Amino acid sequence: MKLVDFLEERAKRRERRFRALLETGRPLSPLDRLPGWPSEQFIIAVAILGLFAGAYIDEADKDTRNLMVGALIAAFAGAWGYFLGSSNSAQKAGDRTDQALALGRDAVKALPAPSPPPEPDVTLKPGETAQAEELGDSR
Repeated sequence: MKLVDFLEERAKRRERRFRALLETGRPLSPLDRLPGWPSEQFIIAVAILGLFAGAYIDEADKDTRNLMVGALIAAFAGAWGYFLGSSNSAQKAGDRTDQALALGRDAVKALPAPSPPPEPDVTLKPGETAQAEELGDSR
């Protein structure tokens, strides 16, 4: 392979990675380069389920099985909430925040204009020091 061919192939790979980053918002992973492979999340999920299945089949204690099933249900609910519920919840929270900010802006606009600050009782000239008046004994 000539140096020119090598550099052209390298530039094509960089451009492909950059386009993937622009389109998906994430860089290419090693599995993206292999056609027909599932995503990393799927592979990790199958591995974890396989480990739990192996432990479930191997373990004869009913209490331990129930504990593992509960852990799987909790993990599934957490993953479901993260991947499917978080975007919807974040969008709703953002909408509520926008509504609250709009209400605040409207409330500020509806306020009367602020009155000018009151005139000071005493104006000091440069070099003068203010002296407090002594009050009578108020005990």
